[in-house]
Amino acid sequence: MESFLEHLYSSFITEQRYMLILHGLFNTLIVTLGALVFGFVLGTLIALIRSSYHFSKRLRILNACATCFVYILRGTPVLVQLLIMKNVIFAHLKCPSILIGIFAFGLNSSAYVSEIIRSGILGVDIGQYEAGISLGFSSAQTLKLIIIPQAIKNSLPSLINEFSSLLKETAILGNIAIMDLTHAAGVIMSRTFLPLVYFVVAVIYLIIVSIVSLFLNRFQKKLLNQHSGG
Repeated sequence: MESFLEHLYSSFITEQRYMLILHGLFNTLIVTLGALVFGFVLGTLIALIRSSYHFSKRLRILNACATCFVYILRGTPVLVQLLIMKNVIFAHLKCPSILIGIFAFGLNSSAYVSEIIRSGILGVDIGQYEAGISLGFSSAQTLKLIIIPQAIKNSLPSLINEFSSLLKETAILGNIAIMDLTHAAGVIMSRTFLPLVYFVVAVIYLIIVSIVSLFLNRFQKKLLNQHSGG
């Protein structure tokens, strides 16, 4: 027990190394939340384009572009996408690495979010779409007012999993010189040679994922209760 406490002290208290962990945690959360919002907005837009084509056969060119976009991003490693953003697309631009991380992870997440929401949309009874059209709504209005709210509600479990995956994927941010949680642990490890820091960081990831999942699961139950009139 004494040895464990000594290692803990050496890893985090000596030279205020815990500040590295706090800085890494802050960057990890900033990139995750920024990418989550960006990915959700863009993913929803892509899902609407592809769903509109499914229902009305309109937006053929946009649908083809969106399908190609999703195929490429889902078919290539997120690390490769991150490096391309840093070393190719933003190579000659003075853009903060944090913003590059948000953009890269947001694009990657949007491909998965779009498929999650699109599946939710296609899971709604086609009769509700036809009913909206018969009531005088346009295709876009029917999707927005009738189909999308139900689709998002049905997609919440998968969206929760996507957030968890996104948070854990940010562990590669050190590859573009961002001091995220994992990179901070690596820096401490290089100074102390004590692997305990990796276990602590793993616990931090687990706690964050558990807290967010608990909150979102409760939010989902509340929505279901409202829908059922409970």
